[in-house]
Amino acid sequence: MLSQQHEKLVALGKLAAGLAHELNNPATAARRATGHLCHKMEVLQTFAVRCIEQHLTPIQLERILDLKRDAFEHAARLKHLDSLALIDLEDELTGWLQSHGITDGWRLAPTLVAGGLNTLTLEAISSQVATNTLKDVLTWLETTLTTASVVNVLEQSTDRIFEIVKAVKAYSYMDREPLQNVDLHEGLDNTLTILGYKLKSHSIIVMREYLQNLPHISAHGSALNQVWTNLIDNAIDAVGSGGKVWVRTSSEKNYVAIEIADNGPGIPLEIQSRIFEPFFTTKQVGAGTGLGLEIAYRIVVGQHNGDIRCFSEPGETRFQVRLPINHS
Repeated sequence: MLSQQHEKLVALGKLAAGLAHELNNPATAARRATGHLCHKMEVLQTFAVRCIEQHLTPIQLERILDLKRDAFEHAARLKHLDSLALIDLEDELTGWLQSHGITDGWRLAPTLVAGGLNTLTLEAISSQVATNTLKDVLTWLETTLTTASVVNVLEQSTDRIFEIVKAVKAYSYMDREPLQNVDLHEGLDNTLTILGYKLKSHSIIVMREYLQNLPHISAHGSALNQVWTNLIDNAIDAVGSGGKVWVRTSSEKNYVAIEIADNGPGIPLEIQSRIFEPFFTTKQVGAGTGLGLEIAYRIVVGQHNGDIRCFSEPGETRFQVRLPINHS
């Protein structure tokens, strides 16, 4: 049974590595395309301004460009408003636009409000530009803000995809020899990235307390990442929603120490001596195999000549892993 479970973990690691490899090229292409799009949007904006300035005096154009800059800065630091207050602002702006002959003002209002514009701002604009130019100026401003927002979302999304793919590749130690000079902080961070969806869905706060200049160790990186996955995943399950998980590192003589702690209910004293036994689990039926901690024990103790210990009481559980810096 243990050998079957190990084979499944190896197969899963190979699958993750293969998916990361296949996703890497489109993720890189999307990231490059987003950067190219940002550049082209800047060029397009330059041409749009040239068209608008034909209908504006230099002073009017300067005022409009200042307004655009202010709107960008406001949108960047915008905090979520109360939904009812937001609706009131949009309705007020829509009414003003309609009263000035812009019948589709409801399309412009949400983005203009997000940019910090209100009826007083619009009054100031209308007093400086001709009536037949007002709609073009506001449409240009709304389109500029919307485009920038969409490009920003694309940029953040592609960066996130790229970082996840990078983390999966590093997590599986794809294309590397089994025994490596391992940066433990990198492995821990990659594991947290992989488990990020679960941390966010449970609103769990992660506290990283890393020792600066922690020595790299000679180890099997992919195997150690299985250890961090099991320990951090168990901590997430233990604390539930709104809990805290600590990831700490330290160094002592020829060893490095990694600690995964949580503020969950703790493990009862009477069963703490059994938690590393095969098939023993404190989780509900069907929620765990009882092999996670046993596998972690075999990897740390059997494969790396280290040790793993658990210290638990209500409100605090700590798993401490000590690993030799030089694997023998």
